[in-house]
Amino acid sequence: AKLEAPFISNCIGFAAGYTEKYNATRPDARKQIVVAVTDDYTVFAYDHQLQMLWSERLPDQNEGLFAPAHASVLVLPHDIHAEDRGLVVVGVDTRNRASPDAHSGGDRKIHFSYYALDGATGDLRWKHDASSFHDLDAAKTYPQQSYKLTTQHLEHHSGEQDWTVYRRSMLATFPHAH
Repeated sequence: AKLEAPFISNCIGFAAGYTEKYNATRPDARKQIVVAVTDDYTVFAYDHQLQMLWSERLPDQNEGLFAPAHASVLVLPHDIHAEDRGLVVVGVDTRNRASPDAHSGGDRKIHFSYYALDGATGDLRWKHDASSFHDLDAAKTYPQQSYKLTTQHLEHHSGEQDWTVYRRSMLATFPHAH
């Protein structure tokens, strides 16, 4: 089969997987799909013969603040709604387009956005992206003169902690940690 690539953008991630649950009485009935993500936040799904099933542009609510670096894709035979046929989960690692400043220690801020799409249609089921990056009440959290505390608080989502907190807690549970 010939794959027609409508990509004008670069592919930043792809995967293959099943959108239908395994059936022991008909193991050959289900076929894998191939999913590709481009750097313009477009997701393309192809059937097992590389015929396009659907394409969907992920919502870009970051107003150009973040540029996609790479994407991870997972295709699952799990349904969110009764009419769904499988699930495509896309995680996009993004970098802040703004140049590093003195207050951030020279690091470019990184954000990981998640999207779940229906495997059959590409309809968006849920998302966690840059639009949820700041708490609306963040300015009320600290007094106006506490600039450093406020900016440190704004680096995380509401209720979110740095990944190293999780890492340290996991390492502490391993037998060799003591």
